[in-house]
Amino acid sequence: MWLVTGGAGYIGAHVVAALYEAGHDVAVIDIDASGRDRLPAGVPFVHGSVADGALMVDTLRDLGVTGVLHLAAQKSVAESVGKPIFYYRENIEGLLAVLESMQETGVRRLVFASSAAVYGSNAAGLVDEQVTPAPMNPYGETKLMCERIIADAARAHGIEAISLRYFNVAGAASAELRDQAAAGLVALATERQRDGEVVRINGGAYATPDGTCMRDYLHVQDLADAHVAAVAALESGRFSPIYNVGSGRGTSVLEIVNAVAEAADGAPRWEMGDPRPGDPADVVAVTDLARVELGWKPSRDLTRIAADEWQARQPVPVSRGRVVIISASVGAGHDGAAREWRDRLEQAGYDVDVHDFIKVLPARIGAGINGTYEAMLHHAPWLYTLIYVGCERFPGLAGFVRLMLRAFSRRVLRLVPDDAVAVLSTYPLSSQVLSRLRRSGRLSVPAATFMTDFSAHPLWVAPGIDAHFTVHESTARDARLLGAGDVRVTGPLVPERFGVTDAAGKAAARARFGLPAEGRLALLVAGSWGVGDVEQTAREVAGTGLVTPVVVCGRNEALKARIDELGVGYALGWVSEMPALMQAADVLIENAGGLSSLEAMASGLGVVTYRPIPGHGIANARMLDAAGVSRFVPALAGLEPTLRDLLDGSGAVEQREHAAELFEHEPLTEFETALGLRDELAIWRDRAGRRLRAAVRRRRAVASAAVATIAVGGGLTVANMAAAVAAAPVHPPADASFLVVHPRVQTTFNTRQLTLLHQVNASIAIDADFARQRPDEVRQLAADGFVLVNAGLGAPYRTDLLNGFHTISKTATLIRDLTGSRSSFFLAARRSDVTTAAALAYQHEHLLMPTVDLGANGAAGARDGAVILLECDLTCDTDHALTALRSASDEGTLRLRALPESFE
Repeated sequence: MWLVTGGAGYIGAHVVAALYEAGHDVAVIDIDASGRDRLPAGVPFVHGSVADGALMVDTLRDLGVTGVLHLAAQKSVAESVGKPIFYYRENIEGLLAVLESMQETGVRRLVFASSAAVYGSNAAGLVDEQVTPAPMNPYGETKLMCERIIADAARAHGIEAISLRYFNVAGAASAELRDQAAAGLVALATERQRDGEVVRINGGAYATPDGTCMRDYLHVQDLADAHVAAVAALESGRFSPIYNVGSGRGTSVLEIVNAVAEAADGAPRWEMGDPRPGDPADVVAVTDLARVELGWKPSRDLTRIAADEWQARQPVPVSRGRVVIISASVGAGHDGAAREWRDRLEQAGYDVDVHDFIKVLPARIGAGINGTYEAMLHHAPWLYTLIYVGCERFPGLAGFVRLMLRAFSRRVLRLVPDDAVAVLSTYPLSSQVLSRLRRSGRLSVPAATFMTDFSAHPLWVAPGIDAHFTVHESTARDARLLGAGDVRVTGPLVPERFGVTDAAGKAAARARFGLPAEGRLALLVAGSWGVGDVEQTAREVAGTGLVTPVVVCGRNEALKARIDELGVGYALGWVSEMPALMQAADVLIENAGGLSSLEAMASGLGVVTYRPIPGHGIANARMLDAAGVSRFVPALAGLEPTLRDLLDGSGAVEQREHAAELFEHEPLTEFETALGLRDELAIWRDRAGRRLRAAVRRRRAVASAAVATIAVGGGLTVANMAAAVAAAPVHPPADASFLVVHPRVQTTFNTRQLTLLHQVNASIAIDADFARQRPDEVRQLAADGFVLVNAGLGAPYRTDLLNGFHTISKTATLIRDLTGSRSSFFLAARRSDVTTAAALAYQHEHLLMPTVDLGANGAAGARDGAVILLECDLTCDTDHALTALRSASDEGTLRLRALPESFE
C-alpha cells in the first residue's frame, strides 16, 4: 500500500489515479476533504494533516503502508515571499512529521515532490540535476532544505528516497481533476481565452525565437506517470536520489497563448508588457537521467496540454447517468476489465461507481471465497477442475449457486443508487445475484455481464441479465448455446497504453527493468497469484535455447525466490508497469488465457499458452487457439517449434492479424445499444416514434388530414427543418467509407462475387420488388452476414410527403418478416422531408445518402469518407469494380468499413 499525502489536490489526484491504474494499492491523506470526490472509488481517504504525527503513525500502521509519496505542501512562489515563516513551518515541519512516522512504523520508501525552483538563479538554458541549486524565494528554499533532510535521513535510517524536481505542470485528465487555482500560465491563458480577455505577456525582447520567455511545460498525466516509474524504481532497488521531471522542450509564452487559442478554435488575445526583473530567457529540463534509469519519458505535447486544459475548463456537462460496475478482487482480470470499462464510460459522460463483490459479502465469506479459490489453484487443482467441469456437465448447479447467493441480494441492491441507469458485472457470481434481482423486479435498471474469459461457462450465463458481452464471436456463440439472451461482441477492454513499440522503445524498456539489451526474452506470466507449473515452464522455456525467460511472479514472493534460486532467467515480483514490460519482451507465455494475453495482443507480441491451469485455463487455451490469437502447446515437444515460428516464422504476423480483428469492435456502442442508453437525439427519436405509433392506431383518414394541415403555409418549412435534424444522414469516419450494393430483381450472384462482396465489407440494399420476388435470397444474404439496407422502391431512391411513410415502412416490414431482424438504414438520394423523418423514427432506421456512384464515376471515383453506391445489372457484372475496390483496400488507399448492424 502506497500513501499519497496531499493526494486529493490537482497533482495528487492525477498521481493517485495513475498508481491505481498501474495496479498499486493506494490510499490518501489530505487536510482538504473537498477533493476526496476526485479519487477513484474504493481508495481509502484519511482527513487530516501530515503534521499530525500521531495521525500519520496510525494511518501508516492501520493501512499497512509500505511507501509514501509526499506531495502535501504549500506551493505558491509569490505567497512564500510574503509569508516565509508560514512556508518554512508548513513544508519543512510537514516533511519531518512524515519522516518521523515512517521511522516509527518501519516504512522505508519515499517519493518526494520537489521543484525546479531549487535551481533559482542558476536555472537558465538546459538544466540537469548537476546544476548547483540557488533558490530565489522561500518556496524554493523549503524544497531544497527538504531534499537535504531526506538525504540525511536516508543515510542515517536506511530510507530509500527519490526526489522529483517538477518543472511547469499543466493540463488535466478531466474537468474534475483540473487545477482549481488556475495559477499557471496555461490555465490562466485558457480562462482568459474562454472569457474573451487579454493575456499580458511580460517582455518580448528576450533572446528566443519569438522574443518571449521559454519554459518547460509538462502534462500533469506525464508527471503522474513519472511517479509510477519512481515507485517501480524504489521497489526494484535501482534509482538515483534526484530526477528532473519535465518535457525536455522549451515552449515560449507566445506559443502557449497561440496553442490555447487553437484549442479554443479562436484568435489569440494578448498584449505586450514590460519584462519582469530576474526572469531568465529560457529554462528547459534535461531529463536524460529519468529516461534512462526510470524508463520514463513524456508522451503528451503542447497541443495535447492546451486541448486538455481547454476541455477541462469548460462548463461541466450534465451527466448521462450513473453506471454501477461490480467486479471482484479474485485475480487481476476482473478488476482490470472493470477499470477500463469505468474509464471509457466516464469519457462518454457517465458517472461510474466500481465495487468489489468480495468486499460486499460479509468479511469471512468474502475472504473464504478468495482464499479457497487461491488455495485450490495452488494446492488442489484437481478439485477446481472437478468443480469447473461439474458446472459444465450439470447446468442445474448454476441455479443452486444463485440460490446460495440469494442471501446477499440486499447487499448488492444497496450498491445501486437512485440515479443509476445501468449495472455492469465483470464477475460471474455477482452476475448471478443481479440475475435474481432483475427477474424479481427489485432491480429496475438494466444489468449486463462482461465475460472476461475467452471460454463461456454456465456460471457466466445468468437468466434475467439484459445483455452478455464477450471478447470474441466464438465466445458469444457458446454463450448463446448456454441460454444467454442478448449476446454482443465488444472485443477486449485493454488500456490504450498497451501498444507496439520500436527498437528504441524496446531498449529503454529493457533498461528500465534491468534486462539484457541483446537476446530474445520470453515473458512468463501466471496471474497476480503466480499459480501453476511456473518453475517447470521456466526450465523448459530456457531449455529451448531460443529465449531467456522473464517470470512475473505477481504477489507470490515464495515463487520469486524459487525462480531466483533456479537461475534460468529473471524473476520479477509485482509489476506495475506492464505496458513497458510487454515492450521489453519478444513473446508471451501464459497459463490462464486472461488479461495478460489480451494486453500482449494489443502490444503486438506472439502469445503461447503452455501448461495451462485447470478449469478455465485449459478452456481459454483451446478457445484462444481456435480463434488464431494464441498457440496452445499441450506438450513439451511442441514448445520449441512453436516459439521458433512465432519468433522467426510467420506465426506472429498471423496472430497479429487475427488479434487486430478483436480490437475493431466498439464496446461503448454495444453497451449503450444493448441496455437502451441513448443520447438526447436518440431519446427524442424514441419519443417521436412512440407518438407516431399512437397516431397510426387512429384512423388513417385523420392522420392524412393532420399531415395535410401541417403542410399548409409555413408549417411545412418548420417541419422539414425538424426533419433535417431528426433524420440527418449517417456519415462514415473521415478515414473510411461504406459500400452499398443494390441488386435488381433479375440479378444473380455467383460464389466469387459473394466472396468479393465480403472482402470489401459491402452491405446489400433490398428494395420492395426484390424482397417480394426473391425472398429466399434475402434470407440467405442475411444468413451470410451481410447488413441489409432498406432501399424502399429502389432507384431513384426518393420519397415525398405523400408516399414517404408507405415507401419506407413497406420494405422495412418485408425485410423484418423475412429475416427476423430490422434494417437499420434507409437508402435515399436526398435529405428527408417530414413524413420520411417520421417513418424513419417509427422504423428505427437511419438515413444513408450515397455520395459516390460507381456506375457514374467508376472505381476511381471512390474515396475515404464516402457512402459508395454500386448498382448491379442483369448478372451483377461488377467484378472489375469490386476487384478494383479490394485492391485499393489492400493497398491502404481506401478503407472500406462495414456498416454496423445497428446504429443506435
